[in-house]
Amino acid sequence: EILNILKILELVRELRKIIGSASEFHEPLRRIARRLHGFSGLENLILSVIDRRGFVKDSASEKLYKIRKEIKSVEREISLRLESLFSRPDADAIFSDKIVTLRNNRYVVPVKTSSSRAIFGIIHGTSSSGFTTYVEPQFIVQLNNQISDLKDKEDEEVRRILTNLTEHIGEFSSKIEDSFEALVELDLCLSKVSLGSEYGGCFPQIGEFVYLRDAVHPILALEKEDAVPVEIIMKEHKGLILTGPNTGGKTVALKTLGLIALMVQSGIPVPLSSESVIPVFEKVFVDIGDEQSIQQNLSTFSSHMTNLAEFLPEVDENTLVLLDELGAGTDPVEGSSLAIGILEYLREGKCWVFANTHHMPVKVYSVNSEYYMPASVLFDRESLRPLYKIAYNTVGESMAFEVARKCGIPESVVEYARMRIGEMGREYIRAVDRLTEFTRAYEEKIKEIDNLRKKLEEEISRYEELREELEDHRRRGWKEAYREAKRYLQGLYQEGEKLLKELRSRSQLEEFVSEKREELRRESTAGKKLPSVGDTIIFEGGRGKVVKVEGDRIWVV
Repeated sequence: EILNILKILELVRELRKIIGSASEFHEPLRRIARRLHGFSGLENLILSVIDRRGFVKDSASEKLYKIRKEIKSVEREISLRLESLFSRPDADAIFSDKIVTLRNNRYVVPVKTSSSRAIFGIIHGTSSSGFTTYVEPQFIVQLNNQISDLKDKEDEEVRRILTNLTEHIGEFSSKIEDSFEALVELDLCLSKVSLGSEYGGCFPQIGEFVYLRDAVHPILALEKEDAVPVEIIMKEHKGLILTGPNTGGKTVALKTLGLIALMVQSGIPVPLSSESVIPVFEKVFVDIGDEQSIQQNLSTFSSHMTNLAEFLPEVDENTLVLLDELGAGTDPVEGSSLAIGILEYLREGKCWVFANTHHMPVKVYSVNSEYYMPASVLFDRESLRPLYKIAYNTVGESMAFEVARKCGIPESVVEYARMRIGEMGREYIRAVDRLTEFTRAYEEKIKEIDNLRKKLEEEISRYEELREELEDHRRRGWKEAYREAKRYLQGLYQEGEKLLKELRSRSQLEEFVSEKREELRRESTAGKKLPSVGDTIIFEGGRGKVVKVEGDRIWVV
């Protein structure tokens, strides 16, 4: 137990070294680092008393050292006396093995059972085969008694040493517990980082609305590398009513929002884009799944109502409510009316609401509501394959007839069901069909815009690369021109120095200057075509028109 405490103290010491410098720049880390206390004196004390195997050292006390020294001395004496028996001429006939062993904490020799009377002493049992009898010779009984007495004294001294050490550790108990809690906190932080790194998680921004971009359910992110991300938006509206067929991803989207909200507020990285935004919710209430209970005599519907009744009085404007299959489990007409009543209650509480439903009246209610945004999961109508994407400002059909037909229900049954749905239902389905077509076209336009945006970003990137390359060429050109001018001036300076030394008359100086001016003119015009009358030129930031050219001189207005 003390060694386990020592391991904690050593771990605290190592972590103090590791996070010591980093904590200077991070207040949360500094807060934890302050709780990692120093225990160097206690570590040294424990190591001076206990070895790494968990045994109290001989040097733990002077008394223990003397006792163990005496024990070793007596044990040597016993070994010498017992081993002398193996030198007898009849030893091979008497002993089954020529070794000294222990039985009942007494030193004994193994004697053949048939010859056990040949050694006078105390029998301490036989082997499992009965071939060997373990005998304590009478001449070492007193020495064995002495060993037993010394062992008792050793145990008493060890207990005293460990008691004193335990009391000393107890004086540091509050600091050790505080350090251990800090270790647990660091371990939890490391676990969060490890989990987040499994799926490349990050943190969204904290804001006043919900915008989860490229969000993936955390469990799906761990299990599937190709999990389809979803985009959840609750910006202009605090309520979202999601509709559409089963297996379309409605419940997964709902759980994704709930899990991400709770994980973010627990400081756990989540699988989404860092551009995402989410508020801080003071409460999160959930009603999901089939909760019927035989023991409590509750149906699915009763269970949902019991759950809702528990948290509805607790909602406020900082509450997130997640409702799966709202209004299900009872008569559709009554269930729809009750669902709308619940949504109205939540609207009055100004809380955040994400609900899924199949009921037509609830869908119509969401379309006409200013508080709730209608949305639907997208489906490929031909293959009935879910696309796991959400289309906003639209409602989705449950596609019951298409699914039934795909599953093999006779066409006559499907057509009869269509006829029985009523004129209002048919009008609704036709409206949904038209809305679905508009949604599909809208999604295609969004894709085109995304593609154009990507192409534009690529063009901008290519332009920036070309601009940087041009600037680089220009800088290199100026550097080269500067080096050429510097070399020319150095040569000119050397020639001038030489001329000054040999100068005889003013005419020689004027001739030298005139010659160098002509060289510069030839260099500057070499390979260049002078502007002609009528040309437009740019010079020192100004623009002008050439009106006259004479030799290497031009007039510009």
